[in-house]
Amino acid sequence: MEEDIELDYGAITIDNASLKGEGYRFYEGILKQMRQFKDSPVQVIQTDIVHNEAIKHIGQEISNTRSSIDRALRSANKQLKIKTAQIDQARELLSVEGDESEIAEKRLQKYYEWIDGKVISSSDYADLSLLMELYFETEAPFETGKDKKNEFPDAIALLSVEGWAEDNDLNVIAVSQDKGWSNYSENSERITVVSSLSAALEKFQPHNEV
Repeated sequence: MEEDIELDYGAITIDNASLKGEGYRFYEGILKQMRQFKDSPVQVIQTDIVHNEAIKHIGQEISNTRSSIDRALRSANKQLKIKTAQIDQARELLSVEGDESEIAEKRLQKYYEWIDGKVISSSDYADLSLLMELYFETEAPFETGKDKKNEFPDAIALLSVEGWAEDNDLNVIAVSQDKGWSNYSENSERITVVSSLSAALEKFQPHNEV
């Protein structure tokens, strides 16, 4: 579908690159505005593929932060001669229970609850025969000249959204700057891709400036 066609949309989904671009700051800025969909007719959906990608990236950021804290505390003990007991107290205050994946999962689930979002299963909605056809015919989101195997997550995510949309008889706004997503949507009857969340929200609020 062309991005500028005026249609009624019953759902919205956001790819991981867009979430990452906002720094996973779920309760501020543009991501906070997703709250408007709670208790509204518009459904917020997330594929398990994108959900797991977000867990991986948030988990990596948590791991990096933990490493930075550990280095800073060790340096404080060595260079600033801060007592070990005080360092241990600081380490306890700055620690969070659970491994990186568990913390990331809880953070995402809390956000989904806040905006009334839900994760959909690719095994329930993705058409595997169509997936293989797109792969071998090098059709969007697969691209010529690239390692097509790297495009499988995007393809599965898009087919999951397409299958869910068909089952629910709804059109979906997908937020992504990925060329493969955009190319796929050109031949989709259900998915319209826009490059930013602000543009997506304008589709639901055409008379309001976001």
